[in-house]
Amino acid sequence: MELTEVDMDGIDCKFNNILNLTVPSDAEEYVVAITEQLGIIVGMVAVLAFGLPGNLAFLFVVYKLPHMRTITNFFLANLAVADILFLVVTVFMYVIYLGASPVRSDYNVASLFSCVGVFLVPHITYFTSICCVTVVSLERFYAICKPIQHRAMNTKTRAKRLMLASWVVPVVLTAIAMPKYGQLDLYCIIWPDGEKYQNLPQILGFCRPVVPWWLLVGEFTTVSPFLIALPCNIFMYIRIVKSLSSRSVFKTEGQQRLPPQAVQVRNQVAKMLIINGIVFFLCQATNQFVTVAYMLSFVTGVPINDIFERLATVLDIGRIAVFVNSAVNPLIYNASSPHYRTAFKQAFGCSSKKSKMATATPAIIKSEEAAHDGNELTPSNSSPRLHDDYPLTLVQQTADEHRAATTEDDINLVSRENDVNTGVDNEGFHASPIENAVEASLSPPSDDSDNLDEQEKPDAFNIRRNLESIVEESST
Repeated sequence: MELTEVDMDGIDCKFNNILNLTVPSDAEEYVVAITEQLGIIVGMVAVLAFGLPGNLAFLFVVYKLPHMRTITNFFLANLAVADILFLVVTVFMYVIYLGASPVRSDYNVASLFSCVGVFLVPHITYFTSICCVTVVSLERFYAICKPIQHRAMNTKTRAKRLMLASWVVPVVLTAIAMPKYGQLDLYCIIWPDGEKYQNLPQILGFCRPVVPWWLLVGEFTTVSPFLIALPCNIFMYIRIVKSLSSRSVFKTEGQQRLPPQAVQVRNQVAKMLIINGIVFFLCQATNQFVTVAYMLSFVTGVPINDIFERLATVLDIGRIAVFVNSAVNPLIYNASSPHYRTAFKQAFGCSSKKSKMATATPAIIKSEEAAHDGNELTPSNSSPRLHDDYPLTLVQQTADEHRAATTEDDINLVSRENDVNTGVDNEGFHASPIENAVEASLSPPSDDSDNLDEQEKPDAFNIRRNLESIVEESST
C-alpha cells in the first residue's frame, strides 16, 4: 500500500493504512505490560550471561588443548560461534525493541534495523546450527559404523570444505528466505481515549513479504532443512547406537571380555551424541511447527493474523527454547562426557598435577610377545595420534610388570569404540602400528569388510590377531 503523506514529527499520522484500536481490548494486544517487558529483558540477559561464557569457554578449551582439536570439535566450535552470534545479536535487538517502546511493532524501533536486518543473523545462525549438528552426526556415523571409509576420507581439507559449506549454504538459504520480510508496511494507529494511551507512538511498522506468495517460499526455505535433517539424524543415531551395542572386543576361545568400565566408556560417545541431538531438534521443533502452520494458512486462505493469535503462546515457548538451546550445549558436553569435563578442568588449570601428567605423557605399550606367526608389533617412536572424545592413552607395560586397564584413560586403548577422527591441527601426530591394530580390530562386522581386496583381508585378520595377543598380555 502506498503512503499518501508522511508527517513524522507532527501530532497527526496521515497514511492510507489506518489501524483502529479504539476498543481497549484490541489496544491491549499491542501494548506490552511493564512486568512483561522487565521479565523478557531480564530473562534474555540471563540466558546471554549463561550461554556466552559457556560457548566462549568451549572455544578456549579447543584452542588451548591440542588433543581437543579434532574434526568433531572443529564443527562443534563452529556451532558455538553460531550460538554466540545468535545470542549476542538477538538479545541486543530484544533489549532495544522492548526497552525503547512499550508498543509492539513500533515503527521508530523497526526503522533502526529494517525488517531484513532484524531477521538476517537469526536465520543464518539457525541454518548453520542445523548444518553443524548434521555434519557432526555424519562424521561420527562414518567413524563408528564405516571406519574403513572414514579413514580414507577423513582429511583436513575435507573438514575445511565442510566447514565452509556450513556457512555458505546458510547464507544462500537466508538470501532466499529474506524477501518474506522485505517490505515494511506502516500503519496509523487510533488509540482509545485515556491517559494511558496519550503518549504512545502513532505509527506502527509491520514486516511483510515483497509479494504475497513469497511468504510460502520463505517459510518453505526455512522449514525444509529442519525436516530433512531430522530424519537423517535419527537414522544415523539409531545406526550408531546399534553399532556400539553390538560391538565388543573379546577373544574367541577362553578369552575374557573387557571390564565393565570399557563398556561404560564406549556408551558415553552415544550418550553425548543422542542428548545433544535430541535437545537441539526439540528446541527447534516448536518454531518449525509454527512455520508449517503459517504455510498451511497461506494455502488454505486462513488469515495469518488468526494463526498468530492462536499460536502466540506456542511461539513464545519456541523462542525461549531456541535461546536456551544456544546456551546449553557446553553444559551438555560436560554433563554427558567425562572427557570434556577433564578437558575443561585442564584448560582452566583446575585439574590435579597427577592427572595432567598422565594425560600429557601417555605411556607406550612395550611388548615383545605380541607377535603372531612371526609378525611382531612394535610401537612407533612418534607420538600417538589423538582422537575425538577420548585421547589415546596406552597401557604401560614393562618387562617385569603388566598392569591391566583400570582407569578411563587406560581403557581407551582397548575399548576404542568411539569415533576415530584425526585432529585437525595435530600435525606431527601419527598413528602407530598399535593404534592401527586397535582401529582395525574394533571395526564392527559389517559390509565394510567386503570392500577390502582379497590381499588386504589376511592383513586385517593378522592385525586383529596381533591386537588380541597384546590385550591378552596386558590383562595378565
